[in-house]
Amino acid sequence: MRREAIDEKRFQDARILVIDDQEPNVRLVERLLGRAGYRRVQGMTDATAAVDTILVSPPDLVLLDLDMPGLDGWHPAPALRGGCAGGIHAGHRGERRHRSVRAT
Repeated sequence: MRREAIDEKRFQDARILVIDDQEPNVRLVERLLGRAGYRRVQGMTDATAAVDTILVSPPDLVLLDLDMPGLDGWHPAPALRGGCAGGIHAGHRGERRHRSVRAT
């Protein structure tokens, strides 16, 4: 079976939204993705504004912090359901891991 070649340009043009309440974390992820060739990365520190952004112009990928003060990372989850292929949670708390699976 022949494998299709990955279209790197398509992935590099993906719209990626990074949401974290810590500005240094957002800038770090933006920088790392930029160095990896991703050109359309937007960072945000406000979960409420992120929901508006997702609803107006859905990104191809959302990377978000689940433990944010105020409106936490769970707040945008309902806006993602329509186009989200799955969720990944790298935390160590069991309940948060189960909640992340249920939210997608």
